Order: sequence, then structure tokens, then C-alpha cells
Amino acid sequence: MKTENPNPILFAHLDAFASHLTDARNASRHTVRSYTRDVLQFLDWLESEKLLRAGQNWDKVSYLMVRRYLGHLAQKEYARPSIVRKLSSLKAFFKWLERERLVEKTRRRLCFRPKLRDYCPMF
Repeated sequence: MKTENPNPILFAHLDAFASHLTDARNASRHTVRSYTRDVLQFLDWLESEKLLRAGQNWDKVSYLMVRRYLGHLAQKEYARPSIVRKLSSLKAFFKWLERERLVEKTRRRLCFRPKLRDYCPMF
């Protein structure tokens, strides 16, 4: 995973989100690490697909970008629960960005939740 970013503001927002998880929500270090890794992976994918240019902010992320990312994960054969967890991380991050007034309220609608399969118990 890349860790370089031509836009340090995006990383500053991610660091502030990690601090919020730790301080305000009392999340475990494992949760903070997972959420941060998931958002960083999304950011790396945006940059690799050239969907987010230098100087752009999280406000430029669209519903279609998230859908393409989820499709990319499915194509890479990520398990459905892993995809749902990554989406959950993104939703929490964008909800926090909205509360901090760093993105418009409409950003929350950019995420949807893929359904998990129901498994029948085996006796």
C-alpha cells in the first residue's frame, strides 16, 4: 500500500479521524488501525485510478467512485464480509467528515451496503 500523497490535507483529515475514534469513541487500537487502513486503501485506489488529483479534497468523491471501488474489491475476490467492513469504515469516515463540516451532507448518500448472504445452520 502506498503511503505517499501529494495532498497532505487528506492525510491530516484521516489522522484527525483516527484521533476522534480513539478519544471520543474509545475505539480499540485494532479498530482504529482497521478503519485507517481501509480508508488509506480507498485513497490509494483513487490515486491509482487517477480519480482524485492533487489539491482535491474528499468532497470530490462520488457515489460512482465508491461503487467502482467496491467492484474492484469484488474483482480482486475479497470476501463479502471484508467488502462490507471496508464500506463501513468509509461510511464512518464520511459521516465524521460531514459532522466536521469538511464535506457536504449529500456525501453520506454515496455509500450503500451490499447484502451479506444468509447462511442456514447445518445440523
